[in-house]
Amino acid sequence: MYSYFDSRLPLPEQFRSRRETRRIDLAPQETCRLFDQQTAGCIRHWWMTFSTPELKEQNKKFHGRHLWIRMTLDDADVPNVEMPVDVFFAILLEQDPYPIDSHFIKVLPVNGMNCYFPIWFQSRCTVDVINYGTATSLVWFMANWQQYKPDTSLPPYRFHAVFNEAKPAEGYGSYLMADITGKGWVGGFAKGVRPKDPSDCWYHTGGDLWLIDGETDPHVIRGIGSEDIFGYSFGLHSSCHEWTGTPLVQKDPPGPDPTGVSETAAYRFFGPDPVVFNDSLVFRFGSRANDVESVVYYYVDKTSADKHRTESERQWQIVGPFECNNDEDFDRAEFPELPEEEWQARVDADFGQYRGQRVKRSFTPAMTESEHGWVDFSRFLRTPARTNIGTQPLNVSAYAISRIHCSEASRKRIRIGFDDGLKLWVNGSVVYSGRHEQGFLEATVDSVPFQEGMNTVMVKLNNFDNVEWRAWAFSFHLET
Repeated sequence: MYSYFDSRLPLPEQFRSRRETRRIDLAPQETCRLFDQQTAGCIRHWWMTFSTPELKEQNKKFHGRHLWIRMTLDDADVPNVEMPVDVFFAILLEQDPYPIDSHFIKVLPVNGMNCYFPIWFQSRCTVDVINYGTATSLVWFMANWQQYKPDTSLPPYRFHAVFNEAKPAEGYGSYLMADITGKGWVGGFAKGVRPKDPSDCWYHTGGDLWLIDGETDPHVIRGIGSEDIFGYSFGLHSSCHEWTGTPLVQKDPPGPDPTGVSETAAYRFFGPDPVVFNDSLVFRFGSRANDVESVVYYYVDKTSADKHRTESERQWQIVGPFECNNDEDFDRAEFPELPEEEWQARVDADFGQYRGQRVKRSFTPAMTESEHGWVDFSRFLRTPARTNIGTQPLNVSAYAISRIHCSEASRKRIRIGFDDGLKLWVNGSVVYSGRHEQGFLEATVDSVPFQEGMNTVMVKLNNFDNVEWRAWAFSFHLET
């Protein structure tokens, strides 16, 4: 079997083969419906191409950023897909179409755009194209689809694609690829980077981070460098394959050196190795101050979206980093353990990867809201290290502090997930201290006393080399 849904989510074997075709002249600011079927079915392949004669005559780019695709499945409140046509087909950074030869997305000369993601629907599927440009575009469209009997029961998962961009992204920060609620799996993604920060190769940014099922079964996937998730080594190289590829590599300066700074677009599709989630997924990449675009393709059952949601989203104050090379360092009290009026205004990180850089790293306390119960220190405390191990901190610790209001005094259960070492305080008293040396695990702390009114919860977490490659995040879940 080539893909997760081929082996685990078989579609009906009995169907009518159907095809929808359109040829239109799409005027500026006009919307046209390309596909509208009110039945049970599945689009197995759709193709699209376009031309804008006026732009070609002016020798302007041939990309499809001015054309948007909008797809809605069944009774979705918002479209399942709404983004520029070229972005959906992994043509990023407003480039002219470049060839892509993958399992799910194929872009053929000159701009023959093909999608092979199965897109099934129970009652209706609509596909619109919108011209946000200033010139008329000629659009050709074809969808090969399977029509099922009206009473056919299809899997509850629906196809989605999400487009994000940051121009520029946060320097030594964390770029959000997708934030998904519900049960499902990721089918793949594409990511493009135009370097603006000359400090280092863009892929030396700490790699990919997947924070999975924070509400119910927290676990993480962590990458070393950005090229690793695409299956390359020592930079990204021009090639296209079934599951991974880099169709765009523009070196600056040009030459054979694979570590040079490159404007790059790469894709990674998951067939035999999907990233699955039961309740939620937060997908991020470490970032430098470069222009970034991305599209993530996924399937999700949103009927289960809030099934396990409780008070997992709350405000946390991040304080650090502090040097932590061993257990003795971790047990050393830092100023966040003092009353807040006695705090320092900032932390000057003059140790380890933070030391000796061109810019001295100074950190002030930062406020953040947890994501599905997750708090990721690396979003705020990355190093400016110029090395091929990225900007993920090592031998450090930091604190996260939250205020929780209770209507009455009670005892509660806390579930907290982490790796390496963690301490947990409630109202100034240590209620848990532990280590997870073999990867990310969850601990349960029963019968924790909370007082009526405001309560202070504080977490201290360190970060060493481990099987999760320096994942420096914890999940926090409070139960009555």
